[in-house]
Amino acid sequence: MATGIHSTGAIDDVKVADRWACDLGLAPVPLFSDEIEGDGSHQVLLDGGLGSFAISLTREELWRDRRAAEWAWSSGVPHHVTVTPDRVAVTRWDAKTPELFSLSSVHDRLDAFYKYLVADRVRSNKRVTEELVELFRKTRSAVAAAEMPDAESVNVFLALLAEGMEIGGRKHLPGIGRELLDALPGTSREMLVAEAAGQARRSDLLGLQPDLAIRHAGSEIFQEAHFALGQTSMPDLLGWIGPATAKRETRGTAHFTPPPLARTIAERALSELGDIRSRRELTVMDPACGSGSFLYEAIRTIRRMGFQGKLSVIGRDISEPAVSMARFVLALAASDWSPDGGLRIDLAVADSLRADLPRCDVLLMNPPFLSWNAMPAAERELTRELMGGLLQGRADLSMVFVLRALSALMPGGVLGALLPASLLTLLAAEKWRASLIERTDVRMLAFLGDYGLFRHATVQVAGLVLRSGKADSETPALAMIAGDTAQSTGDAFRAVRRGVAPVDDRRGRWHVYPIPSNAFLGTTWRLVPPAAAEALHRLQKLGATRRIGELFDVRQGIRTGRNGVFLVSAVEHSKLPPAERTWFRPAMTSDNLIDGKLTPDKWLFYPNDGDRKRIVDEEDLRSKVPEFHATYLAPYRAELAARSSIVRAGREDWWGLSERRSWSASDAPRIVSKYFGAPGSFALDPKGFYAVVQGYAWFPRTEATDADSVSIDDEGAYDLDATSATTILPELLPAFAALFNSEPFHTVLRLFSSYVGGGQYDLSPRFVNQVPVPDLVSAARDERVGARLNQLTRLGTHMAPQDSEWRAQVSSVVRSLYGEALFEDL
Repeated sequence: MATGIHSTGAIDDVKVADRWACDLGLAPVPLFSDEIEGDGSHQVLLDGGLGSFAISLTREELWRDRRAAEWAWSSGVPHHVTVTPDRVAVTRWDAKTPELFSLSSVHDRLDAFYKYLVADRVRSNKRVTEELVELFRKTRSAVAAAEMPDAESVNVFLALLAEGMEIGGRKHLPGIGRELLDALPGTSREMLVAEAAGQARRSDLLGLQPDLAIRHAGSEIFQEAHFALGQTSMPDLLGWIGPATAKRETRGTAHFTPPPLARTIAERALSELGDIRSRRELTVMDPACGSGSFLYEAIRTIRRMGFQGKLSVIGRDISEPAVSMARFVLALAASDWSPDGGLRIDLAVADSLRADLPRCDVLLMNPPFLSWNAMPAAERELTRELMGGLLQGRADLSMVFVLRALSALMPGGVLGALLPASLLTLLAAEKWRASLIERTDVRMLAFLGDYGLFRHATVQVAGLVLRSGKADSETPALAMIAGDTAQSTGDAFRAVRRGVAPVDDRRGRWHVYPIPSNAFLGTTWRLVPPAAAEALHRLQKLGATRRIGELFDVRQGIRTGRNGVFLVSAVEHSKLPPAERTWFRPAMTSDNLIDGKLTPDKWLFYPNDGDRKRIVDEEDLRSKVPEFHATYLAPYRAELAARSSIVRAGREDWWGLSERRSWSASDAPRIVSKYFGAPGSFALDPKGFYAVVQGYAWFPRTEATDADSVSIDDEGAYDLDATSATTILPELLPAFAALFNSEPFHTVLRLFSSYVGGGQYDLSPRFVNQVPVPDLVSAARDERVGARLNQLTRLGTHMAPQDSEWRAQVSSVVRSLYGEALFEDL
């Protein structure tokens, strides 16, 4: 086996570093710039999560002094690994002693060695990011003491870093306003410069190397500093804390870009261009660049890919401090490397939703995640204008950025973006997703469940790579699902970098697999791990599950056309004359179905109860409900008569319901649900007591019904007369109601339905008809599951989804009926 060690004892650093990077799925970047730090070669091998480390291939025993720890700490990684001709030494920057291994043992068990690095976590909270953000806070206090505007704090901070780097003999960055430092009080200036240069005395004896910090941890440092800009400044000597007067320009939300995500998206997007070494020119843009994380990672990726043409890097952002930080970071990147054809950097403060965008080959971005409810009026109007006919309900601002981005791409160009994961299934994004399919080829879709990836935010993130132009049906896209830990995300990223697919790591809760392009033609882009899809198919094949559409006829409720007229409160209903109250039915609305139970606090005027009673004309109306007519109906006669359903059908009963639903006159037992639901959104209505107004009625089918032979109406519901759908097993309805209110059912539901926000999914028949559920009808005949079914029935009879013990019991039964293996796969 090639070890990378020559017989002379020299280290073949290329073989060792390349093998480790390739085998572990890590991205190698130089630790330093062009200067040589003594003997050997020095790099950082970058992970997507917790496993990045610095590595030196040298004859020096670096672990015997503090250099190894200082390099690791300054670079923002936990470990430095020294590789000599016969040994490997691991230095964790907060540990007192290194760990030593033989080189052959590490080579023989490289995966085990890497797992050791990942598990060996730093115990200290004195990370370099916190150290430099603290320096930024001190800088703000010094700026305030010098009576300079708070907005200058960022520029003074950048000047300090540039001065510190030059004192250390590392880099001279032109264009940084060093003259700002002269305005600071002398003592403060000297102290701050010493800290920035790593010359301040530290109790832990670790010296800061500012160029390493900016090169390898700069994205996080500047993002944290930008966040701190909106916070209060540091206390002065008397303890007074000044207000934050600098204006941090955002759109009301700022989800900063984690470098591992930026790195992976940049790699995948650039790889879609093919071999870029043959290109003469390449333009990369980020229209919401922030402090430059995406652009910095793009430059490092392009360097690794061997590009030597003319490179243009373009960034736009509405935040001036963020653009200043990006300019500093990219100046350092340009001083480290530029291709033979030259590197042009174009950064400007601009609103990418309003200003013209330059054309580009690759566009990378993490746009603002801003929901419709959080948008100011001006942003809503702009969203309406830019989305046009694609606006469907409550859009997210990131959707507008994607559309703008696509218009800036050159033919065959590639978009790589981070987006709210809800957009993969959000009903309001359905037309938007369809438009992306028409214009682009989805090349990667990643669902990243780790909330901790974005600091200062709790959001689930999706990664999306699109190539401009028609989809190539022969080439599958790459799908990735990562669980709710940073390590599962990192492991998935490493698998993508290694080109390994499919991988179904159930223990690590991540999945990487190819997915055909036609998989995105459906109503949602929900990713289903192959093992989970196979498990669902296996259950159905075994007869353990049946689709909801085979068991229930799910019907949309009554449409009144004017709820404010036809629905009255319980108090208003009680004040009507007794004879008039008989023309009302208790209404099921989204407000009175709470925790699986219905409360009759709303009553619906119901003037046509089939053959039993009806109001035939306006004279009959005034005779039978004179008070309701005069108080509620007559004042709105013109509006009620103008309802589209009344006009379209040429109806004369302007007082009637827009869509009465003939089945609503039935007293057949049913389950009712809201339009959009989560556990607790289903309730029993065993006697058909309630008129469903805002939601769906779920009628059990007769066993003889052949679901494949019935037609589907324009609402997506099976066209079956509900009055003939009397269930032969009414005692099973409580069990089904409990099942529908369970967490396991909603875990399965989310694979088929659209997410609508607030933890809720669309319960319309076009989605739920395909959802598999345990076949309780067959289970009722099986003595082996009889006890569990009886327990589920009891729980459904005494519905209490708000109770933790009830939820636990229902979940246990439902998981056993589906099969525990299914949820391991999910």
